[in-house]
Order: sequence, then structure tokens, then C-alpha cells
Amino acid sequence: MARSLATGDGSNFSGNGDFFVEFAFPIPVLIAKGVISSASDLAGSLFLPATSANANNYNKDTLSCPSFLPQTTLDLQKSADHSTLPVNSTTPLTYTLVVTNTGTHVARGVVIDDPALPSYMTNVTVTVTSNDTSVTWSVISTNPLEVRVDTLPIGSSVTIEITADATPACNSDDFTNSATAFATNAPEVDGSATVQVDKSAPRSATASTTTATARSTRAGTRSATTG
Repeated sequence: MARSLATGDGSNFSGNGDFFVEFAFPIPVLIAKGVISSASDLAGSLFLPATSANANNYNKDTLSCPSFLPQTTLDLQKSADHSTLPVNSTTPLTYTLVVTNTGTHVARGVVIDDPALPSYMTNVTVTVTSNDTSVTWSVISTNPLEVRVDTLPIGSSVTIEITADATPACNSDDFTNSATAFATNAPEVDGSATVQVDKSAPRSATASTTTATARSTRAGTRSATTG
């Protein structure tokens, strides 16, 4: 159901009086269409449901402002299990992100982002866990990372582990990975971790062994010829 209603306040943006446009969606229809499972789901919605006991009552009995409106705060901690990476060698690397609701209200519509890793980091996987069994999430993408959490209760946290195989070359750069997190009712926070490419590290053991073997073979050949 929908209707328009003159504002009656004298506003005039197009040469004529302005109107409100109101929409009404019966709760049984929302349930039947799978939008919500029951009327109690309206308390967790990310909109302002206005309800009425009278199906024909456009002047709503109740405008329900759900608890996501009060502001809360998030904390984001990020770390890496290695601070340096040797060149020409593969190092398993894990970034850990921990997002915690440190405020006084439930955080709703939490979004956690992390940029794409450099090309020398491959085989990227993402694991998400929480200290609260009621928390659910969706991994939208892994590299770059985007994780969405419907609700994060007070004191609850979400832990994200990003693992990769890091094989930097001599011309690879250090990488500072900066993640962000925000919610519908919480401002954005960020956290970062830096890994440095150690260009003073020796080449891989395989390359060194091959070179040593080749030198030994050449030396043996010269010795045999001389003899």
C-alpha cells in the first residue's frame, strides 16, 4: 500500500506543494516473502519500522527506533606473525585482525575491509571466528578482504586470519597493510601491520647448492685433465 500526503508546511521545490510518499508493507506479507521470519525480527532491522494495529492506518500507532541508533565504538587490532621476509624464499605469513565492540550498544552492520596483498603473496585464505556464538558473518571477498557482520554485541569480537605464502624478490617492496572497520552506528577505526623485505638475506638454499655442485664438477674436470 502507498499514498501521498501534502506536507502542508509551505515547502515548494517544483512550483507545486510538496508531498510525503508513504509505503506500508503488512508484516504477514514480509514473512511470506522471506524478508523476515517473524515480527520480532523488526527489532534488529537496519531501518525504522513504523507499525499499526490497524491495516488501514497510515498514521502509524508506533514508530519503532531500534537499538542500532545509539552510537557505539569499535576497536581494531592488527598484527603479522613475521616482521621481515627473506628474498627468494617462501615464508608462510599470517595477518590477524581482531574487531571488538568496546561501546555500550550493539554494533549493527559492521564492515571490515583489508586491501589487496602484493603480488608476491599468493595462496591467500581467510578464516573468521568469534568469541560469541550468536555472531554471524559473510565473507564477501578474500583479496581484497571484505567481511560483513550483521550484529556485534557489547564486548564481543570477531577474529579474522589472512594467510598467504610470501615469496618476495630482490625488487619487492616492504608492505604496510592497513585495515578498517566501521558499523552503521560506529565510526571507522583502523589498524596496520608492516612487513619488511630483507634484501640482505642470501639466495635460496637450492640456488646455492646448485652453484656449489657446478663449481665442484668443473674443478673435478680440470683436475682429471691435468692428471
